[in-house]
Amino acid sequence: MNLNLTAEETREIETIVKKLTITKEEYFLTLHKKNVLTKEALQDSSNLRLFIEDYHRMLDNLYAYNFVLKDMIE
Repeated sequence: MNLNLTAEETREIETIVKKLTITKEEYFLTLHKKNVLTKEALQDSSNLRLFIEDYHRMLDNLYAYNFVLKDMIE
């Protein structure tokens, strides 16, 4: 896999994979799978609405989870 990453991008990816305790290969494969699913959803206009609704629901959940995490830390 030849990705032509800058030194800074490489450092960022290495930091991410260390925090996630996965390999760089696993990280890129996961990104690829997510991109394929996203592209498929966007090509089918009937699924686009469902994709956007799911995406908004996920963002809402992350926003709420942020406060739960903050309360746990405090």
